[in-house]
Amino acid sequence: MKTVFTVDIDEVLAEYVDTFLRWNWQVYGGPILDREDMDQYDMSDKMGLSRVEFYRRITQFEEQGRLRTLSPRPGAAEGIQDLLDLDFDVQFVTNRHPRNHLDTRRWINENMPYGTGQIWYAWKKPKGVVIDELGAAYHIDDSLKNCKSTHEWGAESFLLDCPWNRDKELEEGIIRVYNWSDVIKYVRDNRTVDPR
Repeated sequence: MKTVFTVDIDEVLAEYVDTFLRWNWQVYGGPILDREDMDQYDMSDKMGLSRVEFYRRITQFEEQGRLRTLSPRPGAAEGIQDLLDLDFDVQFVTNRHPRNHLDTRRWINENMPYGTGQIWYAWKKPKGVVIDELGAAYHIDDSLKNCKSTHEWGAESFLLDCPWNRDKELEEGIIRVYNWSDVIKYVRDNRTVDPR
């Protein structure tokens, strides 16, 4: 049986934040912001929006099919291919709303290597619960909260360095990585048996 490696989608595989911020500026105006301006996971404050308005705009962005237009993050497709070549069972675990399934699946099919697994939605439950149900040994995410959750449920967790997690202290078992090459190098150098 293959070892399961779960992968977040937004900001790990897909450039969500910059695409959303450009769209927001084009539709609503306001300050011109980019990914590097976002020093916290909740962007509403930096954008000068209430959380309700922020999530309304996120929903509008997604309902307009913008998820299909996201660019892959540098090295993401190659990193996924490397995991497949290392004989991992690659599964995707996202906090996206399940209503976005068709756009999400289409994006994965068009931008990631063939042979990857299913998309699992942690929309109403912690990602740790989902990865436990999948029996995942490894997980990569851009959210420290999600990495803590997946680590608590038994996965070795990689935190992909982003502006909103740079100033955060990491607990043992959560490994900061700066790119997909770091992930692959770590797995190649340290994988002996499934840690679960």
